[in-house]
Amino acid sequence: RNELKKMKVRLLGSLQRKKDRPGYLANKAFRKRLFGSHPYGRQVEGLPETIRKIGRRDLVQFHRNRYGMKGAIFVIVGDITLARARDMVLGRFRGWKARMGPSPAIPADAADTGGKMSIIKIDRPFKQVTVILGNRSLSRRHKDFYAARVMNYILGGGGFESRITNNIREEKGLVYSAYSYFAAGMDTGHWRLMLQTKNISANQAISESIAEIRLMQEKGVSERELEEAKAFITGNFATRFQSSSRIAGYMMSVERLGFPADYAGKYLDLIRAVTKEQVQAAAKKHIRMDEAILTVVGNLDEAKLEY
Repeated sequence: RNELKKMKVRLLGSLQRKKDRPGYLANKAFRKRLFGSHPYGRQVEGLPETIRKIGRRDLVQFHRNRYGMKGAIFVIVGDITLARARDMVLGRFRGWKARMGPSPAIPADAADTGGKMSIIKIDRPFKQVTVILGNRSLSRRHKDFYAARVMNYILGGGGFESRITNNIREEKGLVYSAYSYFAAGMDTGHWRLMLQTKNISANQAISESIAEIRLMQEKGVSERELEEAKAFITGNFATRFQSSSRIAGYMMSVERLGFPADYAGKYLDLIRAVTKEQVQAAAKKHIRMDEAILTVVGNLDEAKLEY
């Protein structure tokens, strides 16, 4: 009981410290609108009102329902044989069973935005605005993931090499940071762009970002952009294996997704095979401004948002 009490105090303290942070406020509102009541729409750390209600019986019941050998994946990286690893696991966990409860329902295809961008405005006396723009998108197992990965690197995921960062940071000096990525989950996922800028620069930073998205969808990418993106993604792939913990994390992901044991080689081949046409198609299909949610946290009087 003391352990539970200490953990609840720690969680509540953490939430109290974060409650006025712009990134936390923006992400919380964005995910709630995007996924609704589904767990994907919740904060992992919970809410003060739910944390306070949790008792020991709730934890015991959840553990019995969700934790057990059925469906469990053990990944062990090191100087060890398969036989030795199996003996270690079975010696400690044999007979451990769980009454597996139903998994949460898969979210609907998209948040209902009425065919136009949905706007969330959160007024706070900050010196800058935090912006999240995004939409429900593909899962990790979707066949378009590889083209989308390459496309997003060129658009907003490639740091200073990306179009959005080059435009609104390097050329126009509008933002402190800007980046985009696909958060591709097991069953669904989303694409998001995040940026921070001065309140008075919010409209221009947002409009320039959307213009880059439209340009990607309408004109696609150059051969040079394509080849540089693929070279970076494939060249950077080896960093996933620089430590035993990273190797274990990679192997766990592959197992959970149901990919084959030789997926590493297949992944690189699939990235290298992406074409300009596939990149443009992925931009059109998986970034949808008519279903997007725009979340802005900042001083709204200064920002004078036009959205």
